[in-house]
Amino acid sequence: MEKASNASGVGLGNTLVVDDCTQLGQELRALLVEFGAAVRICETLWQARLAIREQVPDLVMLDFSLPDGTALDLIDELNALRPQPLVVGISGTARPEEAFQLAQRGVRAFVSKPFDRRAIEQAIDTARCAPSDITPHVRSLVGHQPVKRVEELVRRSMLEEALARSSGNRRSAARLLHVSRQVLQHMLRRAN
Repeated sequence: MEKASNASGVGLGNTLVVDDCTQLGQELRALLVEFGAAVRICETLWQARLAIREQVPDLVMLDFSLPDGTALDLIDELNALRPQPLVVGISGTARPEEAFQLAQRGVRAFVSKPFDRRAIEQAIDTARCAPSDITPHVRSLVGHQPVKRVEELVRRSMLEEALARSSGNRRSAARLLHVSRQVLQHMLRRAN
């Protein structure tokens, strides 16, 4: 099959596969390498934590059930990384409510095992194209944070993420935020 123009058309960079099934990990590696990824495989949460300390991945393929915990035990650590990696959940055992919890915590796509090449391509495309829904997070702040503080948090988070994704290049960060460099400069002054 010819490489897909969407999932594989742009390199996936550094990809971390976290799955305790060795055979599945190797199959994912072979597929993701075709898509242009440099792949590291971890079979436990402990190994994954070490791997993300060594290098922030661009994409994480994260199995729900692992020998030393669940994806829920790692997701907050992944969300704290800058730049924040895209996360695709994979599982043959996660219940719908667990998949929902992952989605609420930023997992942008979920694939049920067993899966095929097309399912992985679609999940990666979804993760890349669909931003996570911030509405539940904003709603949870009602009564706890004033609107002005929420606006400030959103602005600061987007600014930090854009700078991280652009390796500090302000022109690229401005492009990611769809603002002019002058507006970006103003945002930076306000953040300090």
